[in-house]
Amino acid sequence: MRDRLGHRRRDDNRSRHVGLYALYDWCYGDDPQWLHDLEDDYTVYSHDHGLYLPPNTGEISPQVLRDAKDEPNELPDVRNGLNAEAVALVADALEKIDREVLVNIMCGVPASWPATDEELATLGWFLEYRAPVVAGRVRNLIRREG
Repeated sequence: MRDRLGHRRRDDNRSRHVGLYALYDWCYGDDPQWLHDLEDDYTVYSHDHGLYLPPNTGEISPQVLRDAKDEPNELPDVRNGLNAEAVALVADALEKIDREVLVNIMCGVPASWPATDEELATLGWFLEYRAPVVAGRVRNLIRREG
């Protein structure tokens, strides 16, 4: 486990890392720790031990989500060597986030989970609201390179 995205030139990490930058910013990640598959050319698949969504405590707070809606939350990591095509694809996908899809995802949360309708509705709104701005920051991952 590492707290930096490494091995960018191995496997398809040049592309895979773009999605991690996007996820971290869009969903307001915290405590970045990455799992690398040592048996598969240091492929990085997942984020471990991080808490997403402000206030990054594992709970959903509608007020905190509303307060954090405009705050950038960029992954503090080296941005060089990312795949430009992957940057465009991820940014395009964020710009196409559809409210209906988010509603269906929120409605799919099991009733047994400790999340109220207000919390889930605010979470869906938060993700929809942030998506286009995060897409712009993802596009800037290449522009700031160097």
